[in-house]
Amino acid sequence: MSEPECKTYPLSDLDKLRQALKEQNINVPPGNSGEIEGPAGVRISFDYDGSAKLTLCIVHKPMWVPASAVWSALEASLKPYVA
Repeated sequence: MSEPECKTYPLSDLDKLRQALKEQNINVPPGNSGEIEGPAGVRISFDYDGSAKLTLCIVHKPMWVPASAVWSALEASLKPYVA
C-alpha cells in the first residue's frame, strides 16, 4: 500500500467546518484528529493542530475515483473556512 496523499490548509475554527459538513451528512468525529468517510467509499484522515493548521490525507478511495476529484470536492467544501 502506498503512502496517503496529504495536503495542509490554514484553518482557524474546526467546529464551524465540522458543522457545515454535518449539514451535508458528513460526520466529522469529535476531537482534533480522526477519519471521515465520504461518498463513494472515500476515507479522509484529518489532523487539526488546534489553532491554525488542518492536514487532510486521502486514506482510501476507489481506483476509479481520481485523487484530483477528491481534492477538488474537499477544497470546495473548505473554501469558506480556510484563511
